[in-house]
Amino acid sequence: MRRPTSALVASCAIKAPKERATVFRIWGDRWTLHGLLLLTVVGASRPAAALDPPVPAPQSDSLETIIVSVTPVMGTGIPLNQVPSNVQTLRAPQFDNDHTQTLTDELDWNLASVTLADTEGNPFQEDLVSRGFTASPVLGTPQGLALYQNGVRINEAFGDIVLWDFIPVFAIEEVQELPGSNPVFGLNALGGAITLKMKDGFDFQNTTAELAGGSFGHYRTTLQEGAASGDSAFYLGANVSHDDGWRQLSSSDVVQTFADAALRGDDYSLGASLTVDWNHLNGNGADPAQDAPTAAFAVPDLEIDHLVFLQTRGTKYLTDALSLQGTAYARYVDVEIKNGAASSFTPCGDIVCNDGVPVTYLNGNPIPDTAIYDGIVPVSTTRTLGVGGSLQLSIDQTFGNLSNVANLGLSYDGALSHFSNITLLGTLLYLSPPGTTTYSDGQQVGGSAYNVRLDALSRYDGVFFTDTLSLTPALSVTTAARFNRAQVHLTDLFGDSLNGDHTYARLNPSVGATHQVSSALNIYTSYSESNRVPTAAELSCANPNQPCTFPLGFVSDPNLQQVVARTLELGVRGHSSSGELKLDWFADVYDTRNSNDIIFVSAGRLIGSGYFQNSGDTQRLGGEAALQGTWNRLDFHANYGFVRATFQSYLTVYSANNPGANFNGDIFVQPGDRLPEVPMHTGKLGVGVNLPASVHLGLDAVLVSNQYLRGDEANLQQPLPGYSVLNARASWQAFRHLSFFFEGENILDHRYASFGLYSDPTGNGAFPQFTNPRFYTPGEPFSFWLGAQVRL
Repeated sequence: MRRPTSALVASCAIKAPKERATVFRIWGDRWTLHGLLLLTVVGASRPAAALDPPVPAPQSDSLETIIVSVTPVMGTGIPLNQVPSNVQTLRAPQFDNDHTQTLTDELDWNLASVTLADTEGNPFQEDLVSRGFTASPVLGTPQGLALYQNGVRINEAFGDIVLWDFIPVFAIEEVQELPGSNPVFGLNALGGAITLKMKDGFDFQNTTAELAGGSFGHYRTTLQEGAASGDSAFYLGANVSHDDGWRQLSSSDVVQTFADAALRGDDYSLGASLTVDWNHLNGNGADPAQDAPTAAFAVPDLEIDHLVFLQTRGTKYLTDALSLQGTAYARYVDVEIKNGAASSFTPCGDIVCNDGVPVTYLNGNPIPDTAIYDGIVPVSTTRTLGVGGSLQLSIDQTFGNLSNVANLGLSYDGALSHFSNITLLGTLLYLSPPGTTTYSDGQQVGGSAYNVRLDALSRYDGVFFTDTLSLTPALSVTTAARFNRAQVHLTDLFGDSLNGDHTYARLNPSVGATHQVSSALNIYTSYSESNRVPTAAELSCANPNQPCTFPLGFVSDPNLQQVVARTLELGVRGHSSSGELKLDWFADVYDTRNSNDIIFVSAGRLIGSGYFQNSGDTQRLGGEAALQGTWNRLDFHANYGFVRATFQSYLTVYSANNPGANFNGDIFVQPGDRLPEVPMHTGKLGVGVNLPASVHLGLDAVLVSNQYLRGDEANLQQPLPGYSVLNARASWQAFRHLSFFFEGENILDHRYASFGLYSDPTGNGAFPQFTNPRFYTPGEPFSFWLGAQVRL
């Protein structure tokens, strides 16, 4: 449910500590008094998204009236009770009231079966895991979710990654998560799709300004202006934020802008939008388990992201039952990454070697042993220009007593990516608490092992249809299919080992049905298929004999097989009202099986080095349930997600730093072993209360069970402990146009980690005192925001 628009809400976060700390654990660990008290007290200040009750209270959206966009182009939608999937929806008032700075946080707080893995140690660079599938900004993470902004797919062409810092949360009008292997959403929709409808001047007709500041040097300013005059409208929004970071040398600066112009008439609508972002993100990533939580193991770890994204859209209503929709876009992305690391260079004779191989300057001269460099700074740059569009014909027709909604469309996405990597020589400087930063003297290492220049030309074509036929007023059947064809052409600009041409094609079908048992109860079932193709990044790093220092460089391009997901789903949803008590709920079970799944295998000495390989079959078997409602002044919610994500094939994985590895550094995966980084249980709980004088108070919690570390695919070691996060929020509508808010996160100040992996704890010898090969990304301790919002 949503809190009143006039209320600014407060929430609390508990996350679990590092393994060495004693904190409350869940699902498989013993409950402590704190955990029992938490479950007793908390209900929901942040509602479960799919159920979508009122904001403010007099307005409501029932299961029948929520319209779901069942195609990427956002053409003719259908009511939720005719969608054979557990769609979850969030709208702008929820984002405005939560004052969220990232989309990942908002989805994590509200959606069932969603968790975050903080691989980079930066709030704008977290992995979003839904039903065991991931959308991540990090090259090297298998991508299993498709994201669309105003009908345009925004998974980046080089690696299919999702750069969350490019999504202006303040400008989102509506988010829908459509889980399952929905074929019409194209590549990467193995575990589902997330669609974003952005604001325009018809949706948003206000002037707002928000200023907030808090712990660790946080501050942000958000400005929005929207207006409509007759048939035309405009929207303009901007956000500027900075924080110093709670770990050393971990500051971030984010500048996001979004503008939209719209025009509509009796039988048409037109629009154009422009997104421009300029962000500097420092993320220290995972540290050795023996390290201090504020340490920085390898600095610099800086990512500089630039985006210019122009979209156009249009709809033409040909008749009352027939319409044509189209989109076109151009997207330019520039990503530069600098990573400091120990070099592992050693003297060999009178020169310098790495594993017995001489190291040279860029001019080819060997580095003399009198100039040993104990640090390196690899610098990678990825520049991508993408263009594309889509066209869709929508039919909403009644045949006798049977209503039918059909969509037929085609899409094209083309992109040219230029990837380059150079390696600069440097000197390690030691930090306190333990950590390193690498100072570069500007000299570049020579040779193909330290320099990469690669062009990747990708082309994705798709043809799709979806049809929903109402056989009776209560029974609807939906069929859909999409044909995908993908081509990836690689050109090695430094040698020829990366050259390659790869083509993939597949027809994916789906079928489902819904039945409206009563006005308050709806059931559904579906079967669906989707695929993803190996990306240029994966194809360029698929040789186990030459692991890449990912995402720094590539070495060869053996072919990989495309991944195919098949999902069965069954669910029920409903709502009821009795006096002051209003309830909405859902329950859902699913089984997704992937063929030829692709995983990233850790290998080599540096953190993040390894290669991609097909891992055979994997399975995500799970269920989710949610309840939310209001009673008098109270609002509450609780949702639960279960997913058992497992390997279903025998697999040998190289993981030399895993204590259970054999003398060759291999571990042996068996069917039934759990996939790393996927918790089996998640829960979201909360309660809020409206007090006199327009004051709202709330508590909410996120609870996550244990997960295996990356590098322990065979489940040989103890998993990363589960955690909980408690947040508190308060808001006060002081005057008609002025409100204040407070947000406290992790108010119990628990120490926790949401991500872990195995690597060399000595950092190539920089820290010989470290012996534990487990690395964790520590979570943020207690922090708070104070802010004010003016709305005219």
